[in-house]
Amino acid sequence: MLYEIMLKNGMDLTLPIETETINGKQVSNVAGNYLIVCLEKDVSMDVIKEIANRQPKVVVLYDESFKDDMTKLNALEQLTKS
Repeated sequence: MLYEIMLKNGMDLTLPIETETINGKQVSNVAGNYLIVCLEKDVSMDVIKEIANRQPKVVVLYDESFKDDMTKLNALEQLTKS
């Protein structure tokens, strides 16, 4: 799935990818914070804040990553202000 996301964003598949765990959620970091992908469910605001602190150009999360619409809106606000 990560490679498909990279291709859809016009990225070369040879770019460096680092996978780590933030607060129990797997997060993939492509090209030194250019693209951050988290395909986990129930992502907390702590994870979102950590992603936002890295100031990525592109963030990809599932809609199911959020427990409700309010959490999704809060995450969007957090990610766009960084």
